[in-house]
Amino acid sequence: MDNEGISIEEVSERLKAQIVEGNYQFAKEVNAFERPALPIVLDHQGRKITHGTWGLKKEIPKDKPAQGINLTAEKTHTFYRNYEHNRCVIPVSGFYDWMHVSNPGKKTPIKVKHRMHWKDANQFYLTGFFDVWNNRDLHHLG
Repeated sequence: MDNEGISIEEVSERLKAQIVEGNYQFAKEVNAFERPALPIVLDHQGRKITHGTWGLKKEIPKDKPAQGINLTAEKTHTFYRNYEHNRCVIPVSGFYDWMHVSNPGKKTPIKVKHRMHWKDANQFYLTGFFDVWNNRDLHHLG
């Protein structure tokens, strides 16, 4: 994901959300493995912009650092009941996915990182789920 250059003030104005803190991570490429503190907008005791950490588990196994980073469509039924009402949006300026490009003379295509963004907008929103932990009210994204 890419959230470089987004304006928290613009997010606040557009979504009518109160800015409650400012310790967010902004970068051209936000890496989920680092569990960054991303700005999120949620309705929890009022509409707020706060930070959330990317992942589905509070504890990250040292031998499996990627475990619980993303929630795929195939697994949403497992989490849906827990997060039925805990939806949030994440302001971003772009996101990345892999394109499979044919590799002439080879059977296996090449994976190329591809940045997607809106042509005429500097920021937009991705959806997510949140949970409020008892550990200093840290928010958790899925």
